[in-house]
Amino acid sequence: MGQTFEKYKKRLILEGVIKSLFSGLIVGCGVNFTVAFVTWFTAFEGLWLAIGLGIAALAVSAPLFYIFKFKPTSEAIARRIDRLGLDERIVTMRELENDTSYIAMRQREDAMRHLETVNAKNIKFKFSAFLIALVIVCPVAAAGMTTVSALSDSGIIPGPIDPGDGDEKITYYEVEYTVDNDDAGEIIGADPIQVVAEGETTEWVTAVAAEGWQFDGWDDGYKEATRCDMDITDNMVFTAMFTEVEEGDGDEGEPGDQPDDQPADPSNGDNNGDNNNSGTPGVPPDFGSSNIIDGDTYYKLVYEEYYQKAMQYLAENEDIPDHLRKMIESYFNILL
Repeated sequence: MGQTFEKYKKRLILEGVIKSLFSGLIVGCGVNFTVAFVTWFTAFEGLWLAIGLGIAALAVSAPLFYIFKFKPTSEAIARRIDRLGLDERIVTMRELENDTSYIAMRQREDAMRHLETVNAKNIKFKFSAFLIALVIVCPVAAAGMTTVSALSDSGIIPGPIDPGDGDEKITYYEVEYTVDNDDAGEIIGADPIQVVAEGETTEWVTAVAAEGWQFDGWDDGYKEATRCDMDITDNMVFTAMFTEVEEGDGDEGEPGDQPDDQPADPSNGDNNGDNNNSGTPGVPPDFGSSNIIDGDTYYKLVYEEYYQKAMQYLAENEDIPDHLRKMIESYFNILL
């Protein structure tokens, strides 16, 4: 029986090997696709890991498929031969292989005569449509997912997970608020050096002049002392400009040298000049124009009233940020 079936067995062994390779390829592609998808989804650079595990799965599973599923047995060979029109002669011959009776011997002779008319090549390879479909689809899917993972690792295409729950990387810029002269003033409020996301707004800061100096504006032309900047798209530096306040008018000259239309001396008690409020209690006779509010009101006369209003406002509004609270308190402290 072994010698009789040898040429048929070789052909069916080849069929089993091909089916095992196909099945192993499906398993390997499935492993490759799964690993490539996981590494792509988690932004882990695992291209070669996916390829290596896919090849390993193919190498291990293909022999197992042959041994446990597709290796041809004597019974399977006999049934495949009988399908070529031998009407189960070969199956019967195999069943009576060890029978030495006359009938068994005549049956074997009959089976052998019919077997000589059968060419081994007449046994066609049989593959199910489902197996063929998987052999076509699985490599394509695995190759596609591996390509996506490789392009994602290279940064050519975005991955599904990214900072900020979006496809765009967040860019940060540094915005610095400084003074042109450390002795002339300072920046209060928020941190003078702020790191801001692209397109966002900085926190409020205020340029405060030191004693003997006055604020002239910012180097970018902005005139208000308090500011914040919106839609930041680059690293930026804003410098507060200060001018030193001159004390006195220099050499006053001899009495009688001044024109008649000059303002009266603030010390004489008249209120004709802009700086002459010596008749008002609590107002120094020589306060300058920089110390008035509306042209003739000395600011310290109403300071306490506005200070109390400011403190009341801060107490009633607990949602005011800490940096703004400090800025307001610092402003009133500077006025003292």
